Amino acid sequence: MVGESLAWGSTIIFLVSVLSRFLGLLRETLIAFLYGTGAVTDSFVVASVLPTTLAGLIGGALTTVFISVFVEERERLGEARAWEGLRAVLGTAFLVLGFMLGLTYFFVPYF
Repeated sequence: MVGESLAWGSTIIFLVSVLSRFLGLLRETLIAFLYGTGAVTDSFVVASVLPTTLAGLIGGALTTVFISVFVEERERLGEARAWEGLRAVLGTAFLVLGFMLGLTYFFVPYF
């Protein structure tokens, strides 16, 4: 049962990752088509690198690690305890990301 749930979760992560990459390619193609190349598009690309990198690191780590932990906790401790753990992790993530967002707001002029 755990193996099937973990395999299904991994399949979903894979499919969503492929979709994300395709949509990213579509976004970059549309930006190049609509705005061409130049200082404005270069500025946009540079400005989007830091948030994209942070989102990839944090989001990738959470989805990759947490799905397997959630499935294991659900099988071991029950559905309610697994969801309780999810709420704790998401609450902490929102607090940390909110704090980082606040710091970023003040440091934007230096980037």
